[in-house]
Amino acid sequence: MNAAALQTPQILDQSLTVDTDVSLLCVEPARHIAMAEALGRVLLTLCNSEKRIRLTSHASVSGNFCLVISGKLDDQEVICLREALPFVRVSICTDVALVVSPYGRDLLDQLARKAINVLACVQDAQGLSVIIHQRSLTSIELF
Repeated sequence: MNAAALQTPQILDQSLTVDTDVSLLCVEPARHIAMAEALGRVLLTLCNSEKRIRLTSHASVSGNFCLVISGKLDDQEVICLREALPFVRVSICTDVALVVSPYGRDLLDQLARKAINVLACVQDAQGLSVIIHQRSLTSIELF
């Protein structure tokens, strides 16, 4: 699959959707910062940059969380995000893909068989959404 084909969401096998025009933000608040405050600052900053939030994932009991947004953050948006969160560690991955399947168990089985690392995962009424590295897309048989 070429890079141009990966720029827009694709529907594969009538059940699997892939979008590579996304970014993953992992937020780790310092112990003295409440998760709600960190989340509020992130959401405000993203709203000001007009980025669409695709999904959220609460990563741990310590208050870490992940957000998947449409598009890539430019340098100014990264600066604004880091300034809004001075006591928070924020990592940004732009080489990721959002894979959505109504058949979550089948998708997870296939990813596990291929030893593909899932960076974030959310299940809702439409199925399972996972974030993986783009380089892993060629390892999945459906691609």
